[in-house]
Amino acid sequence: MPAERVEMRRVREILRYRFEQGLGHKSIAVRVGTAPSTVRETLRRAAVAGLSWPLGDDVSDAVLEAALYRGAGTKIGHRRAPEPDWAQVHRELKRKHVTLQILWDEYIGLHPDGYRYSRYCDLYRGWALKLPVTMRQDHAAGDKLFVDYAGDTVSVVVDRLSGMTRQAHLFVAVMGASSLSYAQARWSETLPDWIECHIQALEFFGGAPALLVADNAKVAIIKACHFDPQVNRTYSAMAAHYGSAVLPTRPRRPRDKAKVEAAVRIVERWLLGRLRHRTFYNLAEVNAAIADLLHDLNDRRVLRRVGVTRRQLFEELDLPALRPLPVERYVFAEWRIRRAGLDYHVEIERHYYSVPYRFAREQVEARITANTIEIFHKGERIAAHRRSSGNGKHTTTPDHMPSAHRRFADWTIERIQREATSIGPEVALLCEKILADRPHTVRCAPSSTIISIEPPPPMDQPRMSLSTTKTSADLATTTKEKEECLLIQHSTNSTPWAWPAWQRPLGSSSPTVKLNISRTLSGWDCCSNGNGVPATIASLLPGSGSPSCATRRPRKMSTIAVHAASIAHSS
Repeated sequence: MPAERVEMRRVREILRYRFEQGLGHKSIAVRVGTAPSTVRETLRRAAVAGLSWPLGDDVSDAVLEAALYRGAGTKIGHRRAPEPDWAQVHRELKRKHVTLQILWDEYIGLHPDGYRYSRYCDLYRGWALKLPVTMRQDHAAGDKLFVDYAGDTVSVVVDRLSGMTRQAHLFVAVMGASSLSYAQARWSETLPDWIECHIQALEFFGGAPALLVADNAKVAIIKACHFDPQVNRTYSAMAAHYGSAVLPTRPRRPRDKAKVEAAVRIVERWLLGRLRHRTFYNLAEVNAAIADLLHDLNDRRVLRRVGVTRRQLFEELDLPALRPLPVERYVFAEWRIRRAGLDYHVEIERHYYSVPYRFAREQVEARITANTIEIFHKGERIAAHRRSSGNGKHTTTPDHMPSAHRRFADWTIERIQREATSIGPEVALLCEKILADRPHTVRCAPSSTIISIEPPPPMDQPRMSLSTTKTSADLATTTKEKEECLLIQHSTNSTPWAWPAWQRPLGSSSPTVKLNISRTLSGWDCCSNGNGVPATIASLLPGSGSPSCATRRPRKMSTIAVHAASIAHSS
């Protein structure tokens, strides 16, 4: 081993005793506390370096040492044994369960005449001294909570008959100042489990820290960046709910969260090592066993450097500085980007939810919770629905529909009966008879357009049916049938209401009659084509009037067509 260098303070004393007082080597050695040979060697080095006494004010200890030991360390030697790749050794030591003893065994197996184990360790430690230094981190009370998942998992038997197992992942959280640790087993490392673990950890600590320090896992950080990392929106909302902020570590810099890395190692050894012989059959059993061992780790094991337990240190430092938890627990919510379709509905989990029709084809954001669906457009909430099952159906709010769609969808059986009753008891009875004689009805269109499905009856039998059309011109298709019919057309506007077109079949002995009825401010006006009106039908209609309504231009209307040939013919 090379001899240790003399301190520069003693070198200055040696030079002073020699040149000012003229003492010999032995006398100087006694006064300085070194060997006479060391004094002799120091004076020789000073003479070679050309140093004189007194030294100048600009000669510092570093300059003096460089002058005395100018040629030191320049001799190039050679190793008698093969030199290991110390960088590779250093990388291998970062792997789990790898030690210098294992690496030396592999080295000596390749080079039997290589270094012995003690020299191998000395050479590695000397190489490791040249590595970059680490920064000592000081954690303020209640400032940071470090979170991470442990690398090892816990086996849980999920099927006792077949013995099939499933791996449970271990979530770890540790306070920065007190090192109070929390752990919980979950089935996965997905976003719902990640958020739930944070919530339960904060409830365990009884408060919220200022910062949540996590690594760059995709469940927490969408895009890792040293300057502007993109945090998962749900994770950020959860932190904001508890008055905290998310501080991701630098990419590939585990030393930024050395606290939780050490806590993960302690938890793995303290928990998993003691649980290795136990068999668990559900997740609750695993968490119960973890809670018992955490109690021993936090409340009973004394930290040697401070002489108190983690719990005592937490109650003294962290707990008074933590923010109080809000009254309401955070409700997990996911955010998804969707685009509204032409029918102004957004698909979420195989179910369709409406948005105001003016946002059709627009890109929107959906906030999804267990019970509600909220839809936002450029930060403004435009719709809210109760969450439904993914059955492929639609949930539509009437206020989201255009006025024309609302009017079209409002024609239900109940409204037909209501409108018929408002006209008179005879019309109500007629509508009830028509609806009762239908084999079945089908609701089509967005909400409630009614279509009757039945086979066409023989020509010698009367038939009553209910159909929907849009314009008076569309009614011409129904008059081509060889039967008598009554077409009742209901305008979507408040006034006037038009009830046109009474006709008998072609070739009938009875005259063909066309009846037009309109509602005016003064009441009901009725006119015919001059051939007369059957008494039975006329009794169903309120009043009569001038024929001016016969020339009214057809408008786009929703229509109820009632086929009543037998009633008209009997009149």
